[in-house]
Formats: sequence, C-alpha cells, structure tokens
Amino acid sequence: MLSSLLSFWTSSLLFCMGPLLHCGEAQVLTEVQAGPLYRMAGSRLSISCNVSGFTDVSSQKDFEFRVTKPFTDNELNIISTSDPTFGYTVYRNRGNDITLSHVTPNSVLFEIQSLRKDDEGKYNCFVVNPYTVYKGTYDATTVVKVIDNSLSVSSTDSTRLSHNEGEALTLTCRASSDTIQHTHLSVAWYVHRENQDNAQLILSLDRDFTLRPGQEFRGRYQAGFIRLDKVGEATYRLRMEQLEVSDRGRVYCQAQEWIQDPDLSWYSLAQKTAGDTTLDVKGRELVPDKPSVVVRLSAQQLSLQEGQELLLTCSVDTQNLEEKFFSVAWHRAGVEMARIGPTGVLSVTSEYSLREKQGELRASKTGDGDYRLVLQPVSTDDQGEYMCRVWPQERGQRGAFVQGAAQDSISLQASISATELVPDKPSVVVRLSAQQLSLQEGQELLLTCSVDTQNLEEKFFSVAWHRAGVEMARIGPTGVLSVTPEYSLREKQGELRASKTRDGDYRLVLQPVSTDDQGEYMCRVWPQERGQRGAFVQGAAQDSISLQASISATESDLSLTCTPALIRNINSDITIKCSVMSSRPGLSRYAVTWILQKPAQNVIIASSDRDSSVKFGPTVNVVHGQRISVRRTEGPSFELTVRDTETSDQGSYVCEVVEWLQNSRGKWHRLTSVYGSTQLTLIKPANDLRLDTTETWLSAREGDEVQLKCDLITETSGPPLFYKLTWFYTGHGSPTVNNQLLELDRSGILRYPSNKGLHGLQRRLRLSRHKPSSFGLEIQRVHERDSGTYHCRVEQYQLGLHGQWQQKASVDGVPIMLSVNVTDNNLSLIRKELEFNVSTGQNFTIPCHVATRSSQESKFQVTWFWQQESHSQCYPLFTSYRNSTLHDRAGWGERLRRIFSHDSPNHFALTVSEPTLAESGLYSCEVQEWLPTLSHGWRKVGVENSGYSTVTVYSQGQNDALSGCYSGMLIGVFVAIVLISLLVIFVLVLKLKRAKHSSKKSADLRCRVTSCVSRLPASLTASWISTYRLDTDIRRLAIAADLLPAHGPPAQLYPLGLPPRAHHSRLQVAMATSSDEETKSKLADT
Repeated sequence: MLSSLLSFWTSSLLFCMGPLLHCGEAQVLTEVQAGPLYRMAGSRLSISCNVSGFTDVSSQKDFEFRVTKPFTDNELNIISTSDPTFGYTVYRNRGNDITLSHVTPNSVLFEIQSLRKDDEGKYNCFVVNPYTVYKGTYDATTVVKVIDNSLSVSSTDSTRLSHNEGEALTLTCRASSDTIQHTHLSVAWYVHRENQDNAQLILSLDRDFTLRPGQEFRGRYQAGFIRLDKVGEATYRLRMEQLEVSDRGRVYCQAQEWIQDPDLSWYSLAQKTAGDTTLDVKGRELVPDKPSVVVRLSAQQLSLQEGQELLLTCSVDTQNLEEKFFSVAWHRAGVEMARIGPTGVLSVTSEYSLREKQGELRASKTGDGDYRLVLQPVSTDDQGEYMCRVWPQERGQRGAFVQGAAQDSISLQASISATELVPDKPSVVVRLSAQQLSLQEGQELLLTCSVDTQNLEEKFFSVAWHRAGVEMARIGPTGVLSVTPEYSLREKQGELRASKTRDGDYRLVLQPVSTDDQGEYMCRVWPQERGQRGAFVQGAAQDSISLQASISATESDLSLTCTPALIRNINSDITIKCSVMSSRPGLSRYAVTWILQKPAQNVIIASSDRDSSVKFGPTVNVVHGQRISVRRTEGPSFELTVRDTETSDQGSYVCEVVEWLQNSRGKWHRLTSVYGSTQLTLIKPANDLRLDTTETWLSAREGDEVQLKCDLITETSGPPLFYKLTWFYTGHGSPTVNNQLLELDRSGILRYPSNKGLHGLQRRLRLSRHKPSSFGLEIQRVHERDSGTYHCRVEQYQLGLHGQWQQKASVDGVPIMLSVNVTDNNLSLIRKELEFNVSTGQNFTIPCHVATRSSQESKFQVTWFWQQESHSQCYPLFTSYRNSTLHDRAGWGERLRRIFSHDSPNHFALTVSEPTLAESGLYSCEVQEWLPTLSHGWRKVGVENSGYSTVTVYSQGQNDALSGCYSGMLIGVFVAIVLISLLVIFVLVLKLKRAKHSSKKSADLRCRVTSCVSRLPASLTASWISTYRLDTDIRRLAIAADLLPAHGPPAQLYPLGLPPRAHHSRLQVAMATSSDEETKSKLADT
C-alpha cells in the first residue's frame, strides 16, 4: 500500500514538473538579414540566414527559401538544401544562377548571381524541424527591392595624351545617379601599366567623402603633387603635378554607387568605368655626352667627443661647374638629414628641424661645387655612417628644374664618445611651479622652472617645457629661445613668452590660454659644460614633477535668433539671418562661420574673423563662390545669401558665432561658441509643363506623309523660357528602345544622333514649329519599317543670373503608335462556271477577269491551269508575268502564245486553237497582285482563283453525226409533244364515257413505249430517259413500265467520256420518238 502511494505521488510530481522542465529549454530562433535590401538588376543578391536554439548544435540543418511576389499572396518555392526538386521549374531552370549553401551547420547563404527585375519580393527562410515538437520561430522574412541601374560615368578627356616628365596632368570625370534611394558615390582614378596584371589606385574619394591615395602615390599626395577636387554637382577633377615616367599607362575613372543596408553595412550597388586615356610620359635625361659628376665627402675630424663640432664637406666636380645646378643632400645611416636645392635654399627633415632652429645644424654652399654641413654640439646619437648625394639639375622650357640621376659619395664613419660630468659634483634639483592651475579661457598660465645646485651662478643649463610629453619651447645655455613648429605662430603673436629671470629661474607664459592648452606640464633641464673649444657639452637630463592645468572655456552669454526653417524652389535666392543679442554691446567682436550640415559631411561655406575678414571654405570653388555672399548688418546681425540655389545647397545651415573680448593688455581671447541653425529644404517648382496626350495611335499607308504632334498645353509666364526637344523611336520587335531620332537644343540647333540603323529614317524627318508651343515631326514618304512607337521629351530651361543654364522642368509625351501598311488586299475575280463543247478544229477561250484590285499601281501575274477531273492533279499551262513576260509551261507552243490577249487592264484571256481530244477537262486561272513598296521592292498583295470552265473536245466526224442527230431530235421532240398532248386530251374527254376502254388504251400505249424502248440496251435506255429534263411524260411511263428506277439513274459509263448534258439529251429524244427501226439502230450504236 505504501509503495503504491509513493508511486502515485512520484508520477504526479513528474507530471507537474514537466512544464517547468520544458521552460528551461532553449527556443528555436531563425534570423535573416534585415531588409529592405535594395539591389540593382543584374547585380548579385546574397541573403544570410541562421538558426539557433536547437539542442543538437553540431548537426547540419536543412533550409528552404521561398518568395512572395508583390501584389500577390502566393508563395513560390525557390530552393532547398535537401530536396533538388523543391523549387518551381522557373527557378530550377536558372541552374547555378541561384544557390543555397551551408556556411555552418546552422547557417546558410542564399545567392542569386544575376538579379532580375521580377525577382523583387518578400524572401522567406525556413528551417526544417527534425523533431516532432515545435518550439520557437522556424522562419524569417526579408524584403528585396530591385531597382534599375542609373549610374552614369563619362569622361570628356582625349583618349590619348602625351606629356613630358615634370609637367602637370588634369583629368575630368562626370559621375551621377538618378536613384531615388539615398546612395553615396565613390570616385577613383586608376592607372594600368603595361606588363602589369592589376591597375594601381592613384587617388579616390570614398563614399564617406575622404580622400585615399594609392600605396605608390601616397608620398606624392602628401607632398601636394596629387589632388582630387569636386568642381560641380557631378564633376570630379584629378590634378597630378610633376608627372613621372612611371605614370605611363591607361588612366581611367571608376565610380561606385553605395547604399547602406538596415544593418548599417555598406553595399556596392553598381560600378562603372569611363573610357580610359592612354598617357605617355616622356622622360628627360641629361645630355649623354656631358661628363659624369664626381662627388667627394670629407670630414675635418671623425673621432669626436660629445659637444664638439662635426664638419662634413661635399665637393662636386664636373666640366663647366660654374654653369651647373645641383641638389646636395647629407645622409646619416641612410636617412636624409638636410638638403640644399639648386637655388641654394636649405631644407631640413623633421627629425633635425629643432636642431636647425637652435643653431646646432647649419648647411651652406661655400663655393662652386663645395657644400658644407656643420653639427655642433654632437652627441653619441650623432655617430654613424655619413654619405653625400648629389642630383644634377637642368632648367626646363618653363623654367622648372628637371632632376637628373643621383650620384653618391663614399661613406664616412663618425665615432663620438660620451663626456660625463664629474661624479663628485652635486646633482641638479628641478622644480616646476604655477601661479594658477585652474584657469578660464583668456587668462594667463605662468609656469616657473627653478634649478637648484651648487655654484649655480657658474653653471649653464638648457631648459625645456613639455605639455603632454611634447616639447613646447627651450632656452639654450646661451639664453636663446627656440620654439617648436606647433607653437611658433603663438610665439610670433606674443601669446607664448619664455625668459630667464634675474634670480636664475626660467619662466614660461601662455596668454591667452584656451581649452586646447589644458593638460600635464613638465620642465626638463640639461646641465651644460663648456668643452675645450668653447662648445657646450650636454649632461644628463633632469625632469621636474608634472603639474595638471585645467582650463575651462569662458561661457558666452550670447543668444542667437536665426531664420526659421525655409522651403524654397530650386534656382531661387535664399537669405539666412543670424541675429546676436549680447550683454556687452560694443565691447565684443565676433567671428562667424557658416556651416552646411549634410547627412554625411559638414561643409564650411564661409567665415569671417573678428576683424571681419571674409574667406570661403576650402571646398568652395570659384563658381560656387560667385553665388554666395556674407554681410553684417546692424544689431549686430549676420546674413548669408545663396543665389540660384541648387540641389546640393539643401541641408541645415549652422551659424557659429564666437565672441572675442580684449583684456587690459590689449590681448584678445575667445569665449565659447554659440550656434544657431536654419533648415533649408529645396523643392522643384510645380511642373506646369504639360503635353497634349489626345493622339496615341496612327495608321498610314506606305508612301504617305505622317505628322506626329508634340504640343504644349500651357506655357508659364515670367522670365524667358527655352525648350529642348528630343524625339525617340522604338521599332516593332527591336531589341533597343528609345533610340534618339533628333534633338533640338535650347539654342535652336538641330542635331541628328549617329545611328546607322536609323539613318534612312532620319533623312526623311522634318521638324516643324508653327507656334512656340508646338513641336511637330513630319515623316516624309513613310516606309513600312517605320512602324513603331514614337514619343517626344520636352525640357524647359531658364538662363540664370550668371549666365548658366538651369533646367526648370522635363516631361515626356505619351507614346504614339504608328502602323504603316503597304495596302489592303482588295483583289477579287469574276467567278463564272462555263461549259464548252468544241471540235478538234475549233478554238475555245478561257477568260480571266479581275473584278476589283487593291491599287491602280498594282501589276498582275496570271497563270492558267488544266486538270482532267476535279480531284485529279492540276498542271500549269501558261503564265503572264507582271513585267509582260509570257511563259508557255505546258509546251503547247504557238497555239497558246499566239492567242493570249490582254485587251484591258483587268481582262485577260487565253485562247487554245485546234485542241486535241486529250485536252478535254477543267480549266481555271490564278491571279497574283503585286505592288511596288518603298521598303521591300515588289510585294505580293493577294492571290485569287477563278471558277472552273468545263471543256469537251470531239473529233470532226463526231461533230457531223451529232448535227444530224440534233435535227432528228428536234423533230422527235415536236412529234412527242403533239402525241402526248393529243393523248392527254383524248384521255380527259373519254375518261367517263369510256372507262372500260381506258385501261386497254393505256395498256396499248405502254406496249408501244415498251416495244420502242426495249430495242435499246437497258443501261443506255435508262440513262437517256432519266436525264432528259423535258420529256417527263415519257419518263413517267417508263417508270410505270418498270424500265427505269424511281430514284436516279443507275451507275453507268458515259461513251467517250462526254458529259450527258452536252449531247445525250438530243439522242434520248431522237430514240424515244423515232419510228424508223434503222434510225434507232444507228442511234443505239452511237
């Protein structure tokens, strides 16, 4: 009992704990790359998808991708990692263009190598659950938008340029995009040298508007010899100073369009390259027959003590030395120290610039070919290998020096030993103190460096002040002040001063200070001992403790009032005003900077210092500067005016105002900056340029004149407007669309763009403008191949204040569908069934008459045919071609050609003379109508056939016999009619009176008919009597006598193949009415 109860509670507990245990399990989460993803048609699409939360992490999961097209709810299968037949046929047929591959067991990469326009839609990534329990999210969706590639890159430079070494090169590239999405452009120039697989980057303007030089061109870029400027809305200019021979190659411009995906990563939408320019740089060498340069390096002494002087003399020897120019440089350990240029100007590398300013390094030209370098005092750091390098210099055509090949001297090894101070001398104690360390901007920072040692008045020291570990200024042992380049300007302006006081202290003053001056300050002292020759020998440095100076900006109490947000039309003038309110009117001066803030960059437009000196920002070119003006008005207020605004002028305009105050010493110091902003939004003016859209379909016959209309409905008033017109054409079934036919620019110049396929059409175009708002296009003598779609584009321009053209509006007309037909088929013949019975000695004529024709200019080709029966083979007899050529196709010779007639334009006839018995049969004619066309020459419009003419041909003897038979038959018919009439009258009169005798009379009559007819063959008799249409009484009697069937004649063969209606009717009558047995016998034989 106890065990049962325990088992019950255990199972109940497990049942209740089950949901809690499941709560601890991880849920499945499927994630896909966030959208929308904008990609261009033809580019590569890649979508990553991963899943997490499965207990079995290492097993490979199966994924499926589906898509839902816009405006539909149907989901289409694309591809699966497990089932190759998963995708619909339309996707499977694309083969390797669509792939789905595993990156890890839990992630895949879906790729479309060449994206199509209809690939746009919602893409769903689904992970197949290998378990029976579903917990979590097993699919994720992202949106893909496919846009057109509107990136345009072009270059107006020549395809081949030649320059001399040392000259300058300027290349221009235009890059723009009409994509409505927010994209960035990057522009780069490359050079592709011969015998190199890859092109080398010269300089690029990246998508974040930073300049990046190529590895090989970095030094020249930093020296200012290479630069890239944006000189317009879509124009980029590369400038290369002092070309080198290594610059030879194909130079081209490449642009890329970038878009930022929702995950903040950048994606390259499109990349295009402009036409390249083949650059040839011709090197200039010294005249080869001139003697070589000999360079010698000598030293006064190479084994030195610290503090002594190192004197290096570089001697140059060559012919006509006094007429030559040289650049001479001294190197230590392979690194250049100083250089004297061809004009005698000394330049020192940054490593030695401070020593040159302190007078420890000197270099000069002492005579023709002699150059001297002096280092004093030297230290152990100066020992090493020294060398002199010389470059001959030649003056070019424009006065620039052309550098020749370098010549090096031999190397000299200088050894310098250290001189230590006497060890028993007391050490130096250095202290740094400050009058005040917590300052406001504009105040004075005073740093005093005190040196304490024995016999202080007999000692010499070098004292230097450092901020953040960087030296600011130094006072040498002789009391000479030297300042580093960073502080040289402030020293010249009197803002930095350093001196030695009477009590032996060293004082550094910074006034006024700014927040940039805060940091850690330290004083460093070097004891100096005079050497044997009076040179100072520097001892070990002693540092003071560091002091932290904090400088807070003086808060300005200025308040700014700026123009509220502006919304203006493009090409209008805008003025932004920034008014200043201060508690110190008349005591302050103001420096104002106007900044244009855009999403990716801040552009300084213009600035004025406290003395009201105005200058434009570094990126503002001359053309842009002409549209900008800055002025100060009462208040004070500051105004920025931008004329003829462009799209690039849109953004947030920030007015930065800095207040300057003057202290009691007359020194100016600045307060904190105050900012105000105005948002400028530029919109295109309402487009009132509209075209008439009433006529959309035209139909014409070839050779007609066609007028295409392009009419403006309204015209705007105001400044004079100019129009540019372009007509486009797309042929039926043509792979290319919107081919330019002609262009009328805004100045009235008409151009025909070169297009070999449209050259014939362009020569027949006439542009008409009967009134300013109408642009008509006339196509003269229209051809059938002119059929297609035409439309016009009208662009409206206005001349700006500075003579530049500004586009106001642009509109495309509705398509005009033109259908050109050669002509309609109106050919018809007179159809008449004819019968001819002719003898071999007679002629018969087969007519062929045209009832209606398609055009009066058409020509006919007529062919007559013969066939024995309606279902037998048809043979051509005779053809009359459209060029009046006759062709006997049956071999009947002159019997056909001699009697062909064409007596009127629509009447044709063929007469057959003396036919044979074998020429009996069915005759017909076929007429082909041909028209001359402008596009394809002669063109067949229609084909019609006439009715059949039945011709029966007899021999001459048969014809005479038939004539006799015809006469007898006429008599027989007459006699038969009389007998039948009498018989009928007799029967009617005597019917009542002689009823008994009527049957006997009928039997007698039946006997007579039976006796008459029974003498002929049964089949022939039945045929003749049944087919004779007039003798109905005899037929009725024959049926009553059981000599004829009641319905139709029996099957029989007609004698001689003759039709029954031609001759047999006469024979029937003659046989039925003849009383002469001999005549009946002859007729039966016939």
